[in-house]
Amino acid sequence: MWNMQNLSKLVFHFMQFSSFFISLVLCPLIILISQKFKLFDLPNKRKSHTKPTPKLGGLAIFLAFLIDSLLNNFFEISLSFSSTILIILVLLDDKYNLNRYLRLVVQILATIPILLHFNLFDLNFIILLFSSFFIIYSINIFNFFDGLNGLLITQLLLVSSFYLNYGNSLGIGNYTNSIASVSLAGISFLLFNLGGLIFMGDIGSCFLGLFISNVVLKSIHNGDIVSFVCLLIPLLPIFVDCSLIILTRFKNREKFFSTPHNQHTYQLLNRLGFKHWMVNIIYIVKYFIYIIPLYLYKEGIGTLNYLLFNISILIILDLLFCSFIRKVSLKQNIL
Repeated sequence: MWNMQNLSKLVFHFMQFSSFFISLVLCPLIILISQKFKLFDLPNKRKSHTKPTPKLGGLAIFLAFLIDSLLNNFFEISLSFSSTILIILVLLDDKYNLNRYLRLVVQILATIPILLHFNLFDLNFIILLFSSFFIIYSINIFNFFDGLNGLLITQLLLVSSFYLNYGNSLGIGNYTNSIASVSLAGISFLLFNLGGLIFMGDIGSCFLGLFISNVVLKSIHNGDIVSFVCLLIPLLPIFVDCSLIILTRFKNREKFFSTPHNQHTYQLLNRLGFKHWMVNIIYIVKYFIYIIPLYLYKEGIGTLNYLLFNISILIILDLLFCSFIRKVSLKQNIL
């Protein structure tokens, strides 16, 4: 018989997964709105899709997370305020193609609520400068990495699984609800994204970069550099690829932050004939290769120096892999 106890259990389980269901409702709604107002990501020579596709899927992730945080009492005003500033910037940039220096200034402004939340203004100038740089860098790196169906969100889910598993030992235990919420919203979005029905867009990638940097900076706030390194390692498949391209374009005196391009390893792999799901698998494998020595370290096997040595070797191998793909692409006149 249906009673209040059963109803309360139902409500409890819904609240646990509310971001998933909210995103599940918002994604098709955003698709319909995008089709009505023609808010599409249009194909061109640097993109892998061939038909106009709704590009506001990231808004579903952000709104689902925001609503869920309010419902379940883990709302963080600093992150929400910073995210809102960033999303407004993205929307205005999509419409008016803002000057790159103006975009940078607004991104810097978007870091301020998070820095205030962590009281980083009370620390020395170097930590403050690094923290602001790390947030802005993460926002742009995540934006660079969002180019194939499922790629960025899959990496986010893998990173989140590690954070959720070791959150308490890494000093981010109070962020587990937030991480789970974003992950569940991302899973719902992925159901539509893998079919090419909707893209995350700059709103989604920039929000995820801001969100992850907010989590990772918790270790800086606690003065725990070891935890910062451990939190950073799962992000290396994203950071190594994109950082290499930034350095390459800087060397070639190109506008590496403001000019769209298609030189990332994942883009080259796709143009070399690898399908989206194949590229996703390659980066999933890269994630687990990076995570194995970190997992062993967290389980008490090996020292910190041994971990850093192994990760350094893996970064070098990853850079060699990326360079090899670039050379193959040059030979085939793809790059």
